[in-house]
Amino acid sequence: MPIYTYKCRECGHQLDKMQKASEAKAPKCEVCGSETHRVFYPVGIIFKGSGFYKTDNRTDKNKVKTPVKPAKTETKDNLKKKNEDKKKVVKN
Repeated sequence: MPIYTYKCRECGHQLDKMQKASEAKAPKCEVCGSETHRVFYPVGIIFKGSGFYKTDNRTDKNKVKTPVKPAKTETKDNLKKKNEDKKKVVKN
């Protein structure tokens, strides 16, 4: 049988009680006799091995696609300027 932790709504006293999961009734506070409610704690989970990172099990269709930059087109004027610059460098 599991052990459940209960907390008093009035005085804040906490108590542990071993009871069946099917037993729905919460016990009364031992100090003041008021109603109690069940306390839930976070579960400690340790992930070991591969497959726990978002990049481990990705398929090609799920991968983020980076935008492709369009190819830079060369105009005749740009090519002429480049050739002239090269000729100047060679002459000097």
